[in-house]
Order: sequence, then structure tokens, then C-alpha cells
Amino acid sequence: MQEHCESFKAFIDLMVTNGNLFIGWSSQRINSLLEASQDWVKENGFFYQLLFSLFSATIFYIAFNLIPENRKRKKLRPIVIMDLTLLKQELFHLICTAMKISKYDIAASYQSLIQSGQLSEKKLQLGMQNKCFSEHYLYDRNISQHLIPIGSDLRNHTDKSVSLIDKIFNLSEFATAEEILLIEEIRTKLNIYTIEIEPHPGPFRPLVTSCSYLAHAYYPLYLCYIKLQSSLIPRNPRTESDAMLKASFLYSTGAYKECKKLASAWAKKGKDQIFSFKSFEMDCTYMTNNKDKAYDLLRNLYKARGPHKHLVSTRHHVKMFLDDEIATQILIDCFDAEDYERAKRVLDDECSFQLAFEANSQTLFGYFAALTQSHR
Repeated sequence: MQEHCESFKAFIDLMVTNGNLFIGWSSQRINSLLEASQDWVKENGFFYQLLFSLFSATIFYIAFNLIPENRKRKKLRPIVIMDLTLLKQELFHLICTAMKISKYDIAASYQSLIQSGQLSEKKLQLGMQNKCFSEHYLYDRNISQHLIPIGSDLRNHTDKSVSLIDKIFNLSEFATAEEILLIEEIRTKLNIYTIEIEPHPGPFRPLVTSCSYLAHAYYPLYLCYIKLQSSLIPRNPRTESDAMLKASFLYSTGAYKECKKLASAWAKKGKDQIFSFKSFEMDCTYMTNNKDKAYDLLRNLYKARGPHKHLVSTRHHVKMFLDDEIATQILIDCFDAEDYERAKRVLDDECSFQLAFEANSQTLFGYFAALTQSHR
């Protein structure tokens, strides 16, 4: 036992001795490093101060600028996106106002054309032939019954758009350079012409009472709307509303495969708009010539008569399948012949109204062209 104690004591003494040697060596090493660094600082004082300043500035920038700015951007960037979305909606309503068929119409026949970017300048100009600024322009008895005053609506959408642009400029540090350039272009296009709702002072009045000349500014404005709409489409939608927005955009622009993939995914995990996603999935499947699969999806879509319980609300499918006997029979089987015919009559009426509107606009164009060469 005594021998073990002595051995243990010798081991402890050895460890202490080695520890002291190690500490001594470490102290010497540290001192030599400190002396070397002091010598380097003396020899390279300028570079030392420069590096130290850069390091301090970097730490200060990260702590007091970058981190707070990122936090601020996360809070305010969504406001910019929301205002850009509202601006897009105002521009859409402005173009719809210019294209509406009747006084109480919302340009339903042209909305898909507008959203898809396929509205031509000629069609826009033709659609504005039967529009005037206000009731004060209804003095030509030959055509007064054909004109629709839209000045108040145009001014309302213009004022709201300019107000949104001003608000976005107040938060311009959280908008991209492309967004700033685009909304400034939009503001310029909105202010090219004055919307003259009040009557002209004096004895002289415009020979052409239509405000169709606005199409020269509104078509470039429409192209800006298409750019804005495209820029707001989320790449990876995280919410159901964003997914529906992207699906609508993809379908209207003919990107059926992408739309089908997106709609199929959200038809499984969506909540409030499952029917709409399934409808897009079926439409895209049909448009990509996989008709047998599309027929199965169509049966499943309307097996319980759909969420609206009548076909008029989803009559675009009646229009889509007018020349497809199989799909038409599926719709009749899911609803009934009477419901199908009712939806078809509504479609026929809408088509007739649109054709009459375009014919009337063409007649008005000829009437104004006969009054002045500048209208041709």
C-alpha cells in the first residue's frame, strides 16, 4: 500500500513539473508573438490603422445599418407589394372602363383578353369609339344615344393610381429600380391627356364627341399594366390566393403545362378554392390534348353539380366544349339538358351583345372619320 502511494505521488510530481514546463513554454511563445506583432505595428503603422478602421467600420455597418435595414425592409416591402397590386387593379379597371359594352357593364367579355396581354391597340381604339367624357358631350343628336359617359370613372381610377404611385415613391428605398422606372412611366402615360368632364367654355365645341383619342395613351399604359402584372406573379406561391393568381396568369398566357402542375398541387392542399384549382387542372389537361384524362376530370369536377349547383356560373366550360360532343354530354349528364340550354342561351346573348357592340363601334368610327380626317 505504501509503495502505491509513493508511485502515485511520483506521478503527480511529474505532471506538475511537466505542466510548469508547458506553461513556461506557452508564456514564452505568447510573449514572442506579442513582441512580433508590436514590431509589425511599428513597421506597418499605416496598414494597421487602415485594417483596424475597415474592421471597425464593417462591424459598425453590420450592427447599426445592415441588420436594422433588413428588419425594416421585411416590414415595409410587403406594403410596397400591396400598393403595386392595388395599382395593377386600378389600371385593369381603367382599361375595362374603356372597353365596356354598356353603361353598367364591366367589360366581362374582354377581361380575359385584357389579362392575357392580347388586347390590340386597334381593338382598344375601336372599343372607345362609343365613349365620351360626360353628358355635356351628348350634343350630337345623331349619335348621342350610342355614347357612354366614362369621364368620372376614368378620373377616379387615374387619381387613385397617381395616389398609389406617390405612396410607393415615399417608400422608394424598398422598391426595385425596375419598379420605380415602371411606375414613373405609368404616371407619365396617365397624365398625357386631361380628362375634361366639365363643358367647354365659350361657343366652340369639339367636332368629335368621342374620347377615343385616349387610346393613343391608354395602349402604352396597357402594356405597362402587363409588365406590372407579370412582375407581381410570385415564383413560388406560399398562399392559396398567390397560387390562384399565378394559375390564372399562366392559363391566360397559354402556359398550360406549368398551370396544370401548379393547379394539381394546390388542388390537393388548398382550402377555399379547391374547385377553381381542379377546374384549371381539367382545362389545362384538355388544352394539352389529353382529352380522355380531361373527360374523367370533368366528370369528377361536376359529379355533385359543382359548388354553384347550376351551369350558368361556370358557362365558360359550355363555351369551351361547344364542338366536343363527349364533353357536352358529360355536362348534360352532370346537370340536365334544361340547365345546359340555359347556360348556352346566356352565352349566345353575351356573344350577340359583343358583336353588336363591335359593329356599332365600327359605325361610329366611320361617322367620326367623315367629320374630320384626323380621326381616320
